[in-house]
Amino acid sequence: MSLTRKPLAPEQSRWSATPLHALPQGAWRRLTEVGDSPVPVEFPWTAGGAWTVYAAWSLGAVAVALVAVHRRDA
Repeated sequence: MSLTRKPLAPEQSRWSATPLHALPQGAWRRLTEVGDSPVPVEFPWTAGGAWTVYAAWSLGAVAVALVAVHRRDA
């Protein structure tokens, strides 16, 4: 049994790679990789892109929290 997790969908096209790159799980996998990917990937991404995913998810969570609190207090 292999201890590595398989991605949700293969990164064989740009359309399947883009959603995978937008998820925090994919960003974490990219940040924990040391060096190049052990498996050749057609659409690789950078560590900066992974950090951007974390920033976007954080900003989105703050926005949802602010809207939810504002509506609840009204």
